[in-house]
Amino acid sequence: MGENQYLLSQSSISLKGAKVKNKELYTLLKQKPNKKFLGIAPLYLGIYNLAKEGGKESYFKRIGEAPVILNYRLARKSASQLELHYKNNGYFDTEVIYNVSTKKHKANIDFIINSGQKYIINKVFFNPESNNEFHQQIQSLITNTPIRKGKFYNYKTLEAERVRIAESIQNLGYYKFNKEFIYFLADTNQLEKKVNLNIIVKSIERNANGTTIQEKHKKGVIGVVNVHLDTKKPKAFIDTVSIQGINFIHNGLTPPFNLNRLAEKIILRQGSTYNKNFVDNSYQALSELKNFKKISFEFTPINSDSEKDILSADIYLIPGKKIAYTIEVEATTNPKLKEGISGSASLSHYNIFKGAEHLQLTFKGSNNFNNIKENGVIMNLAIPSLISPIKLNRVLNKNSRTKTIFST
Repeated sequence: MGENQYLLSQSSISLKGAKVKNKELYTLLKQKPNKKFLGIAPLYLGIYNLAKEGGKESYFKRIGEAPVILNYRLARKSASQLELHYKNNGYFDTEVIYNVSTKKHKANIDFIINSGQKYIINKVFFNPESNNEFHQQIQSLITNTPIRKGKFYNYKTLEAERVRIAESIQNLGYYKFNKEFIYFLADTNQLEKKVNLNIIVKSIERNANGTTIQEKHKKGVIGVVNVHLDTKKPKAFIDTVSIQGINFIHNGLTPPFNLNRLAEKIILRQGSTYNKNFVDNSYQALSELKNFKKISFEFTPINSDSEKDILSADIYLIPGKKIAYTIEVEATTNPKLKEGISGSASLSHYNIFKGAEHLQLTFKGSNNFNNIKENGVIMNLAIPSLISPIKLNRVLNKNSRTKTIFST
């Protein structure tokens, strides 16, 4: 350790003259003292110091902990993080200072928080650029906002509101919209400790020959739905099959999956308005088939007018392994049956009939060394559709994630 270096021995946070015990605040500090065994001795630092000088690959260095040397730059950054945390929670007048005390090459640092009074929301308003359908939808969502007059200001609440508004707008068809287009402009009154919030919604910005062009948000309408099935085979022959208005594009003469079964899981249809919930539900339903290691959705404009974009919805499905197995062994003891051993082995096929069916065979066996044995076989067949004697499947398979399981 250098002459002007100090080992960081203790970090503390004080608020209103008392030490703070809130663990969340301590996670904001950019430097923390070496860990102490039972809160007394820096055991891991001691192990680290057992390493020979210059021994970079020393075992003691790997399991020990290097000394934490006081860094004033990181101390200032820690104070800034604490100040930001309190301001995000409505204490806009917060100031954080830190005091360092040193003794015998050891340093203690105390962060002192002067938070002031928490600010209250006085007014929430939205001044749209126009009165078109998009801004009317934003206005209706803001009318029902939980951010109201009389509530304490809180940054997390504002972030949650940005997400809520963005998802609601996406479900109305505005496929390019996200929370980054929304921000809150805060105007504080230090005398009354109140804050006015102006909700700003930005337009889409596009760069054209060095000039930034503002474009309005438009709805997306599904013009075509394409599902790309990658079978890892050479693309010598590509075929397209249309099922329920969905184009399935695959390699080879025979599709690798039951296309009707896949179509049941995809809610997106030609002519429908873009809806984020439909995309999320389709993704979840395809994921539950356990046939694909990667699923991605892409939406590309293929035609546009002043009010909407016609979209090509492309779904890319990359198959995973069809067959998997697991083996488990367990040793047990029982006062009556004495010691024993049990085990199981499972074999799974995730596309047994090319309809994303999941067949699982499990063998279980046990022996408690007291001439008592148990053996059994379990077979489960999960079909990702509703198998019903009445025609409920036409309704349920298209609008919900249905499954039928046969077990013996």
